[in-house]
Amino acid sequence: MKNLTNRGNSTEKKAPKKLASSLSTKNVDNFRVELTKLQKPVENFLKEHEISILFGTAGTGKDFIQLHRAISGLLAKEFEQVIFIRSAVEVGVSIGYLPGLEADKIAPYEKVFYENLGKMLEKSVFERVKNKIKFETLGFIRGRTFDYSCLILSEANNCTLHELITVATRVAKTSKLLINGDFYQADIRNSGFKNFISIVENINGVGVLELGDEFQMRNPMIVEIDKRYRKFLNGK
Repeated sequence: MKNLTNRGNSTEKKAPKKLASSLSTKNVDNFRVELTKLQKPVENFLKEHEISILFGTAGTGKDFIQLHRAISGLLAKEFEQVIFIRSAVEVGVSIGYLPGLEADKIAPYEKVFYENLGKMLEKSVFERVKNKIKFETLGFIRGRTFDYSCLILSEANNCTLHELITVATRVAKTSKLLINGDFYQADIRNSGFKNFISIVENINGVGVLELGDEFQMRNPMIVEIDKRYRKFLNGK
C-alpha cells in the first residue's frame, strides 16, 4: 500500500467478557456504505494495535475508516460503547466566547457527527446502537477512564500535546484508542500532533499509518489543491 507507514508493534488483546446487545455481525446487514478494497487493510491495521494513529490530508477517509472499525467492533461485541472525541475549535480565527453552556456550544459538532453516523448505518441498526455511541469534547475527558470502549479522537491536529497525552492515558486495557489528523489543517498555533507521534510511535502497542493521495474520496482537484498548499507552506 503506497504511502503506508507502520511504526509500531502489534499487541492484539482478547475481547472483553462483558458483551453488548445482540446484533448481526455481517457488515452487509449493518452498513449502508462499506469500505473500499483500499480501505479494508487499514481497518485490519486498526485492529492490531492498542492505539492507532492515522494521518493524511482532508478527504482521505480517516474518520470514516476509524468509525467503521469502531462500529464493527461494537456489533461484534468487542466493545460496549464507542466514544467519539474532538476539540471544539473553530476553523480560522476564533469567534470568541459564545453564550450558553458547553453542551450548547458543542451541539453543532454533535449534530453533524450523528448525521454522518446515520448515513453510514442502516436505520434499524442505528436506532439499536445509538445509545452506545457517544460524542464527547476534550473538556469532559480529564479524570475519566473508559473501559470496554473504542475511543476515536478526531482532528488531533487541533489538540495540544498536553491534551493528546491526557486522552492517551484515559485508555483502559480493555479498550482501544483511534486517533486521526492532518498536519496541514491545524486551527491552533500550538498543535501537538506531530510531537505526540514522535513521542509514542515506537511504543509497543502503538501503530502510525499515513493515508496518501490514493485514498482521496472527494473531488480529484482536492489532491492538487493539497499538494500546492503543502508545497507553499514548505517553501515558506
